[in-house]
Amino acid sequence: MPLPDNESPAAYAAPAEEFLRVLLRCSQGHISGFTIPLTPAQEELSIKVFDALLSNRKDNRDLHELLWDLVRVRASATESTIHNCPFLAWLALHAYKPDGTYIDSDAFAQLLAKLKYLVKNICMVEAHRRQAEHPQGIIG
Repeated sequence: MPLPDNESPAAYAAPAEEFLRVLLRCSQGHISGFTIPLTPAQEELSIKVFDALLSNRKDNRDLHELLWDLVRVRASATESTIHNCPFLAWLALHAYKPDGTYIDSDAFAQLLAKLKYLVKNICMVEAHRRQAEHPQGIIG
């Protein structure tokens, strides 16, 4: 008997896809005027990712570099707000419903769990990339 289709990977990827779609649209100057706050380096990477998607390039290094730059720990002690954190800005937008209310806490908790999964995967890709750069180990 064949295994049933597992829709979990697609369900977990949906918020990441939406976040990237909003980020890339906003980085191109969305008609709504809404912006996702990005550093200059993130803005440059978002342009590279956008161009790669338009040209159907298969190389995803710029995508990973953008995602890694978005999730890595900052040295700065600045508090994250919707005005300086891309994820918080997107979460505020995502939580707002067209009728002027917000999504319920259960839906929001599920969204955060999916984003946590995304962050873990980004960190695993980065760890694998760094391990590949140092086959003898970091200490050598």
